[in-house]
Amino acid sequence: MNEPEKNSNDNKSPVRRSKKANFNDIARVLPKVLRQLGMDARLKEHTFLNLWPHIVYEPFNRLARPLFIDHEKNIVVAVRDASVGQEMTFERTELLKRLRQAGRGLGIEIKGMRFDLKRFHDKHPDELPEFAMPALPLPEPSEHDLQHFPLSENDRQELAAMKARLEAENIEGGINKRIFALYEKEMRLKRWREAQDFPRCSKCGDVASRLHDQSKICALCFTDLAAETRIDRLLLDR
Repeated sequence: MNEPEKNSNDNKSPVRRSKKANFNDIARVLPKVLRQLGMDARLKEHTFLNLWPHIVYEPFNRLARPLFIDHEKNIVVAVRDASVGQEMTFERTELLKRLRQAGRGLGIEIKGMRFDLKRFHDKHPDELPEFAMPALPLPEPSEHDLQHFPLSENDRQELAAMKARLEAENIEGGINKRIFALYEKEMRLKRWREAQDFPRCSKCGDVASRLHDQSKICALCFTDLAAETRIDRLLLDR
């Protein structure tokens, strides 16, 4: 008895369906993964910038403050005046050594440093009510809330990996412990905000207590945008 002839497409369709399913899975998951990577990078950058007073020695930790890390991986630092910038130029080698060492522990590469002479006395975007959205500040967690907020297994593994990287760097003065504590706190704060449905930045996707400008962006993206706008104006004025 002859078996019924099989349609030649029957042998190909499972493969095709499998490839199509795999493609759909990638198309569905990839944006989430990329956004997560961007958010993690933002978290690390925010942690790194907040460590400035612990990494940089006197008097520069008071007379200068970090603004952001630019696309060339330079840390942009606002200085009180030109004389502070000049003094920091003389100390650039030692300052960069400390910053790079702390950055490596967070997985951040610092290639150089450049100075901003105009923004040391500027208010942080979160202190500018005209840019704040919503008008009423959202509630923030207490230290007890953060300490007892549950982290996922992936978060715990990331913290363990971060701790191992910091221990491998063997940073002087116990800075590695401060970096880890601050990073864990920032991670818990981010997860807490996510659980409370805080708004997300339209540019980087990170959660924030306040968004700025009509574009509804977070404070770090707002700072980046302001810097890019200033650079564009300088280029146009030439």
